[in-house]
Amino acid sequence: MDTVKTLVNDSFKDKEPWKIVTITTGSVLSAVWLWNFINQNESVLERGRKQIFRLIRYIPAVRDKIEKELSTLNDTFEKEALIRLKDVEFVTRLPIHGLSHEEVIGEVEKLVQL
Repeated sequence: MDTVKTLVNDSFKDKEPWKIVTITTGSVLSAVWLWNFINQNESVLERGRKQIFRLIRYIPAVRDKIEKELSTLNDTFEKEALIRLKDVEFVTRLPIHGLSHEEVIGEVEKLVQL
């Protein structure tokens, strides 16, 4: 143990304090990053694939195609929702006297069938 202490002291004896702090901080952060990188649930290949696809999304042609598809999907969803909900009455105010248990169940069943 004494040899390690001597080795460290000899390595840093000519360094300024700010350099020692910078080297120590960088070493600790690098070690933590490496530990987290190695000990993740996903394999390195899976993480690499995900990163590649994230980077591919930055290509303008790919980004435009993704945005176009999402816009089309959103428009289709809105149209289908409007068609499905056109005859549905929405409760915008609570009834003064409330609803019975059976009436509440009936309303829920009606809405679930949408």
